[in-house]
Amino acid sequence: MISVLVANINEFYRAGVGAIISATTGMKIVGEVKDSTDAVRWCRDHHADIVLLDIGFPSMSGLDAARKISRYASETKVIILTDEHALISPYKVMSSGAAGYLYQSSDRMDLLHAIRIISRGQRYVDSDIAQQTILDTRLHAHDSNPLDKLSHQERQVMVMISQGIKVTQIADKMCLSSKTVNSYRYRIFNKLNIDGDIKLTHLALRYGLIHIDSVVPPISADSGGHNEHIPAVSRE
Repeated sequence: MISVLVANINEFYRAGVGAIISATTGMKIVGEVKDSTDAVRWCRDHHADIVLLDIGFPSMSGLDAARKISRYASETKVIILTDEHALISPYKVMSSGAAGYLYQSSDRMDLLHAIRIISRGQRYVDSDIAQQTILDTRLHAHDSNPLDKLSHQERQVMVMISQGIKVTQIADKMCLSSKTVNSYRYRIFNKLNIDGDIKLTHLALRYGLIHIDSVVPPISADSGGHNEHIPAVSRE
């Protein structure tokens, strides 16, 4: 028999979930509390196999409560319940000691399935939460393009260096001295935390600043030509 404690500030939610679990073969409700502090205290004094724990308590967050329950009642498994407005990463939830992560609005079958899975020692993350987290991560990755750190002129220099254009030619095109172009180059390296033109070119390709067809291959030693030497980056 899987014993369940329901910890939720909403009285109607506690009553509804309690009725579902009580009507399910192999499960029973052993307690209901309306505050995370009460949930921690209850778990110190009693035993439940599963705690359904709301993430948004005013006195103590669900994640902090999960950490305390994991410390005081290590055999009790916590399922964090959230809504769309309080969604955080599954990694952060699981790092709190929780074994499950569901939307509070999950349907009856998903909730019961999660309880059964977790009671067998496994972990469970709602598929909708996982998909939304992946989408948010991709959007965040798009928003945090490292090239956004560069000024317009630094981007121009980066493009031309990545295309294999010589420093003197870049200086002529931009009406600058070669020394100034190299200063831009060092500044780009520092902002992007890289240390060479090869890595610079890889980043330019990765973020669509240049196309592979525009990259000039290096001239081999036996071809009779040579590329202009660009000073190494000073790390002093």
